[in-house]
Amino acid sequence: MSGRKMSYLLTVALTVAVMLMLVSAFQCKSVSAAATAKPDPITLTGKWTDSYGNKYLLVAVGGAIVGAVNTEVSGTWWILGTYSATSHTFTFTAHNLNTVSEWATYTGTYSSTSAAGTWFNYLGLSGTFTLTRGW
Repeated sequence: MSGRKMSYLLTVALTVAVMLMLVSAFQCKSVSAAATAKPDPITLTGKWTDSYGNKYLLVAVGGAIVGAVNTEVSGTWWILGTYSATSHTFTFTAHNLNTVSEWATYTGTYSSTSAAGTWFNYLGLSGTFTLTRGW
């Protein structure tokens, strides 16, 4: 199977997984809870830049995070993960669409303007990161 076809199939699979996750998250909320809930002013949704210069676009809804990160070195990576609006914590994994076996997992805390935490990847490397709101 060609790399291009594999990337396409992975994109389709990730899209379906994201849609299922979002539908599941929305169905778990009761109408009365949704009507009385106050929106969290501190959100992961938006544009972010990390301490390595990579640019992220994240959407955080109902405990799920989806998005993408554009890296100068290895192209676009798709993001899937979870977050807690109560504790302002998150975990997401970014997967490189060019080479299916490349991934990195990020865990951290966030505020309205920044986020920070640790990462580890498929090579066994790990480190720290910071995210700043905006590009």
